[in-house]
Amino acid sequence: LKLLAKIKNKIDDDKIQEILNLMGLNNNKTYKEYSLGMKQKLAIAKAIASGSATMPTMIPAIKSLVKSFTL
Repeated sequence: LKLLAKIKNKIDDDKIQEILNLMGLNNNKTYKEYSLGMKQKLAIAKAIASGSATMPTMIPAIKSLVKSFTL
């Protein structure tokens, strides 16, 4: 996410951490150590960070998806 933020120059470290916490990815594992589910969560976090997931039609779907991860 930090690389994406650097390329897009839209979000700062605090926002990245907020997104990672939202997705339940607030640990210090490397990508290689992530399970498939964690990699999928990271892909969603990337979409949120890039702004492509913030379209009004996508917000309810993303909220529902995040809730299903945290239950």
